[in-house]
Amino acid sequence: MKVVARGQDMIVLELSVKETHTIIASLREADQELEDWEFQTRTGVERNVMRELHRAIRDALYGAGA
Repeated sequence: MKVVARGQDMIVLELSVKETHTIIASLREADQELEDWEFQTRTGVERNVMRELHRAIRDALYGAGA
């Protein structure tokens, strides 16, 4: 992983395909294994925010709708 740019509200990262797969798998695991009542407490975000991030990363890697 390489930090390409850093701003006040954004960080631009360069990730390898393997790193991207790791993030996708980790997000999927959290979504599948955490109960609704514990999800936000343990992750710091609401489940729908995580799902949007998961979908965006997956689409960037595989193409939209994958």
